[in-house]
Amino acid sequence: MGTLIFNLNMMKMMKYRLLFLYILGMTVAACNNDLPDELFVKRVVIAENGFQDLRLEYPEDGTVNTQITISISGTSVLSKDVEAQVKVCPDTLDDYNYERFVQDTMLYYTLLPEDCYTLENEGKVTIKKGDEYALLSVQFDLSRLDMFKDYVLPLEVSSVSDYEVGEPKYRKALFHLNILNNFSYVYTPSGAKVYNSGDNDDYTAWTTDLTLSTLNYNTCRMYAGGVYETDTDRDKYVIQVTVNSDSTLSYTAMTPEINLMAEGDASQNRISISESPDLLVQNKSVITTTLKMNYSYTYTSPEGYPYHRRFEGTFTNDRTVFRDKDGNIREEW
Repeated sequence: MGTLIFNLNMMKMMKYRLLFLYILGMTVAACNNDLPDELFVKRVVIAENGFQDLRLEYPEDGTVNTQITISISGTSVLSKDVEAQVKVCPDTLDDYNYERFVQDTMLYYTLLPEDCYTLENEGKVTIKKGDEYALLSVQFDLSRLDMFKDYVLPLEVSSVSDYEVGEPKYRKALFHLNILNNFSYVYTPSGAKVYNSGDNDDYTAWTTDLTLSTLNYNTCRMYAGGVYETDTDRDKYVIQVTVNSDSTLSYTAMTPEINLMAEGDASQNRISISESPDLLVQNKSVITTTLKMNYSYTYTSPEGYPYHRRFEGTFTNDRTVFRDKDGNIREEW
């Protein structure tokens, strides 16, 4: 008898549970039917908004193309084409410079000149029906740039054919041109020495990293060995370093009166690049760039005394890369 009562109670509980689940399911279905297709206002924005480093590899002819992603927000599928107009916004760069550097105008970024870039279709781009974004091509002519300046291209979505333009912080972007060639990196010194006279025993060990900045496809600039970036007269000792077709290095002084000249033979002034694959991770490798340098120049002390200075050393840069199936570098750090 007790077992029968227990079974009847269990059946009642099961009925109540099934009834509860049925009511819950109907409620959820009703709620879902009441939801609109679009939960948010659709707005057109620049996907990579804010301050962005735009990495550009300097090609032989100086012309390079990149693409900017223009996207539309929202939860529903785009039901029609939307045209967006992208334009340059110099005021945005002015505001950024002042907010970041205030009155230290020497640090201000430079607005990219109009003759150094071209926006595809004059900046007009169409996000097609059913898509979430479109790509705007931008072509740069790096050969026209003053490579001693730090350039930014400020862009914004200024108008759209339908829906809304995004809020300022999402529709605007400051693209900082990070221009590189095959050897414009920061190098670690090994056995580098600054000889302050003709005596080979009179030298100072050089332990400061060497920074090479791009000038064109095969030329970089740097400060002469023994000169620090904080020196007030550093611009007098800027050197152009060119990689020749035989991997030797040539030096040219921006200021001829420092009497810059290469020392030693070709083996002491050259570049070499090697790549070591990772044995555990597929398509991962380390690229090592090695510079051997030996040159001399006339250095003038703060007191105004000129003397012969020679700089010699080996410098290396290691960077980890990942390659795609075609062998192209797709990621680097």
